[in-house]
Amino acid sequence: SPFGPPVRVRTGGPGVGKTVLLDAACRLAAVRTDPRVVRTAGVEFEAEVGFAGLNQLLLCLQDQLPGLPDLHRKALAVALGTDSDPAGGPLAVSAAALELLRHVARWGPVLVVVDDAQWLDRASARVLGFVARRLAGSRVGILAAVRSDTDSVLLHVGLPEHEVRPLDEPAAA
Repeated sequence: SPFGPPVRVRTGGPGVGKTVLLDAACRLAAVRTDPRVVRTAGVEFEAEVGFAGLNQLLLCLQDQLPGLPDLHRKALAVALGTDSDPAGGPLAVSAAALELLRHVARWGPVLVVVDDAQWLDRASARVLGFVARRLAGSRVGILAAVRSDTDSVLLHVGLPEHEVRPLDEPAAA
């Protein structure tokens, strides 16, 4: 992967600078590999809305849905709220999201950025955990930030984590 290990989770307390690091990583990736960046941020008031985070993340890629197999296209269309036919369930949505990202990566690297993952709805977090564990050898990377003092699904998937610690006063100056 052009991003090194395909998945990295940044943890730390509120206000420690995780979002700033995500922004810097996006700028650096743009200079080095010019990836297609798809981004989402968990929002506390949407945490109970199924697939809200996935919708924010993948809606910009809906023009790529016709290139997917029928089952995947339909599962994602329902999860993204653009179709009302019954989907094949959580596994179908997870497999479809993975297939969509790999499909888009055929034309160049894709960087998935997830901020405030602790506020993602459980359905979206589970899909992202599924996808993250299956990216080896692909041109898709995931960079996520999550508060370490939460019970985020992404903290229980076994993904590589790096704690962002607060700067002391001299370093901040």
